[in-house]
Amino acid sequence: MSDKKDVVADDTTSDLKDTELESGAQTDDLDVLLNEIDTDFKKDTEAAPESKEDAELVNKVDHLLKKDEDAAIADAVSSVQNGLRELDVSTPDEAIEGMLNQMAGKDERFMKAFQNRDKSPEQWKRVLSAAEKSIAKKFGDQVDKPLTDDREAVANAIKGSSTTSDEDAPKSYKGMTDAEFDAEKLKY
Repeated sequence: MSDKKDVVADDTTSDLKDTELESGAQTDDLDVLLNEIDTDFKKDTEAAPESKEDAELVNKVDHLLKKDEDAAIADAVSSVQNGLRELDVSTPDEAIEGMLNQMAGKDERFMKAFQNRDKSPEQWKRVLSAAEKSIAKKFGDQVDKPLTDDREAVANAIKGSSTTSDEDAPKSYKGMTDAEFDAEKLKY
């Protein structure tokens, strides 16, 4: 036997893997993984334009598509907002847009309906109407109408109401009999 120890591996560290202390399992570094995914995604989705004119054309088309999409989103938010106002539901535009984005993220069919909005506008209107009802259901219960009415009544009572009751109205002495007039004089 030799006194020399055989070296199995010179370098025991890795740039890509870390060991989790609890489980002992190796995990990939998040930044490295995301960079790989980003690079792979770019390779799949980006085709290098052949010329400078092609690159400019691609940029213009992307800009126009983005502008069209932003306008369609604004129209959808406006449509839902108008429907919510008819239902007496007050919701900020940002919340509506967030809810629509959430619906598109959760349900692929919603996103497909949005993408096909020009081909099938009636279907898109029905989808927006259903989204409107869903948002109204979530935000509509926030205002308690009877409680609000009660608070307004109390506030008006404290301020003093602008309407006068029949008891406070001045009496007409013109049509009174002598006995009624005498009874009225005794009150003062």
